Amino acid sequence: MGNAWFRFYHEWDSDPKVQSMSEPMQRRLAMLFCSRCREETLHETDRAFHWRISPEELAETKALFLEKGFIDENWNLLNWNRRQFLSDSSTERVRRYRQGLKQSETLHVVTGKQYVTGLSASVSVSESDSSSELCLANWLLEELGVVADNSVRRVATDAIRLLAKEGGTTETASQFILEAGKQAVAAGEVINRFWFTDQRYRPQANRNGQRKPKILSKPYEPEPQEIEERNRKQEERAREIWESATQEFKKAHPFLEHSPTGEGLPR
Repeated sequence: MGNAWFRFYHEWDSDPKVQSMSEPMQRRLAMLFCSRCREETLHETDRAFHWRISPEELAETKALFLEKGFIDENWNLLNWNRRQFLSDSSTERVRRYRQGLKQSETLHVVTGKQYVTGLSASVSVSESDSSSELCLANWLLEELGVVADNSVRRVATDAIRLLAKEGGTTETASQFILEAGKQAVAAGEVINRFWFTDQRYRPQANRNGQRKPKILSKPYEPEPQEIEERNRKQEERAREIWESATQEFKKAHPFLEHSPTGEGLPR
């Protein structure tokens, strides 16, 4: 199954192999990236049509890409797997997240040690706990779309661990931070290491450990005033869109103000 996006590196604008080609050839290489991301297999006739070029131009393109070392004879991109990551796939992220939870559930304590079921190697309790928290931190950062280095992963792991100690589990703590992160991104905040160290995943009044978060044993639920503010912003945005519409559209779809009956926004 293809992915919705792929990694496109800024070195494109300075790579001699790319920049020595004409702009039409560069465009075709980008189109080939898109096809590979969709895991699309095209016959050469279909590829020529898709790129809006003639069979002769397609043959010229293939010869150039082969010479540059971009593809093999079957149009397979040679360095694709080296530049794209398995973690970029949401399916793979969910699989690894669930696998990590499943592994943590199969650990058994024996005289101060934990042994992984089915494996001969043993690890200490603290090591296994850290591994589970790191797995959750990686999942959290990937879901938020954060490009993270080791320092960011470390503070994210610490945030999950500290929040879990206040109640709930590491899984519910990571879910709590994820929901807070989604709201932060929607509000225009940048999720980085300082977002975690400043504990911006807590409600404003709860930062610096002043009091415990209200919800840790179940997924995050916004406060009533948060819901009201979000609805107000959505209605303002809807009105802006409606105001920019044509007179014919406005006449056919009059704007209804928000009301307790649930009516609101254009009909």
